[in-house]
Amino acid sequence: MKRYRRHHRLDSGMRGWIVNYARKHYWRVASPAFDMEDLVQEGYICYCRCLEKYGHEIAQRHLMALIK
Repeated sequence: MKRYRRHHRLDSGMRGWIVNYARKHYWRVASPAFDMEDLVQEGYICYCRCLEKYGHEIAQRHLMALIK
């Protein structure tokens, strides 16, 4: 039996979730030194870290739960 590797990509659904979550919760971290783009970038970094650590052995929905 041939095993297929899962390829998780930052698709439009994940990007949209990160941006919407950042907009909704920006008021919690708003400061002159930390703007909206920085918060979205932190979301992307969190995605990359989870993908690097668990991406090869986890389903997409479980990866999303880790990112949340």
